[in-house]
Amino acid sequence: MALPPYSLLFLTGGAGFLYFFQNLITNNLKLKKYSFSFLFLILILFFILLISMMMNQIVDFYFLKEIILYSLFSYFSALFVVVLLDKTTNDDDLIQNFVYVVVFQLLISFICYMVPSLFDLVFSIFSRSDVDTKIINLNEVRLVGLGAAFFGSGIVNSFTLILIAALLKKEKNKVKLMLLLFSFIIIASIGIMSSRTTIIGILISIFLILLNFNLLIKTIKYFFLIVPVIAVSLIFIPNSERFTDLLNFGFDFLFNYKDSQASNSAGELMDMWQVIPSGIRTLLYGDVLLRTDNGYYMDTDVGYFRIIYSVGLFGLFVFCFIHCYMILKIKNEYIGWIEKIGFLFVFFILNIKGIANLIPFLSLFYIFSGIKGRK
Repeated sequence: MALPPYSLLFLTGGAGFLYFFQNLITNNLKLKKYSFSFLFLILILFFILLISMMMNQIVDFYFLKEIILYSLFSYFSALFVVVLLDKTTNDDDLIQNFVYVVVFQLLISFICYMVPSLFDLVFSIFSRSDVDTKIINLNEVRLVGLGAAFFGSGIVNSFTLILIAALLKKEKNKVKLMLLLFSFIIIASIGIMSSRTTIIGILISIFLILLNFNLLIKTIKYFFLIVPVIAVSLIFIPNSERFTDLLNFGFDFLFNYKDSQASNSAGELMDMWQVIPSGIRTLLYGDVLLRTDNGYYMDTDVGYFRIIYSVGLFGLFVFCFIHCYMILKIKNEYIGWIEKIGFLFVFFILNIKGIANLIPFLSLFYIFSGIKGRK
């Protein structure tokens, strides 16, 4: 029997909500402070959607399902995870575990791409319903990330690379430093073959490392120590046509941008930026629609425009404010100001390409830092 990923999120989110409800009765002040702030902002976004539905006389649930409910269930799922890890995990360990999970996910995705029979087996377990055929066909020409695919994979990768930059600054254990650098290389290399959007996270995280001279020297020193490990690892990768296609997809734009797939994607994105929302009604409360049966509403994938078309400028402001609020509320001794600015850059830049919802990832660190974190 197949296990749809969203059903798993429903189960963990439900468990997190039950814990939240229980702690309301026991008067957990920290939980109330942090959770009520987030829920209040989500509720505002929901009311803006309702206003848009009433003004347009259209009922559409795509924005409700893909943005609002997904964010809510992700938040309570993160709360459930934090409760499970509270007694055994400290702040930095949580970040490291997050990094290692992303590395594991990318490695499994890469192996599945190189071994199509394994890919079929994995995706027969984790069903994606109506998009199964499309994903299987795409796996013939590009790496399909398990758990987060395509643009979603680029979001996860970019977010995680900023986390690694934050950890490198504080880590003093040599073994952990080398593991983090190795993780950085894995996420940067396989990540860009999964989604070229990963280049945003690579550039921002490298810039954060360059800002700290001591961190830069430390990074260079340990990087050369793991070069032999990387060289040996490459020996075990078969030099097949599939691997060549994957390399071309991820890195061809660095050597021949004009004739690369990245150039075509950039051209399509520029065309989408011509579909600018206009009209006072659309700008104020949107047209409700996020997507249609044939694709994205108004044929644009630009994150800012898609949200404006759905819930107007007010909805876009609340969506952006939620992200800024959650990022800034994470305690500074947990994730520093420089890395927070990095998260903000990732968020605002990635929404140029598509809807970059970081709430599922921010929730984990927002909750752990504010409610359960121990320093």
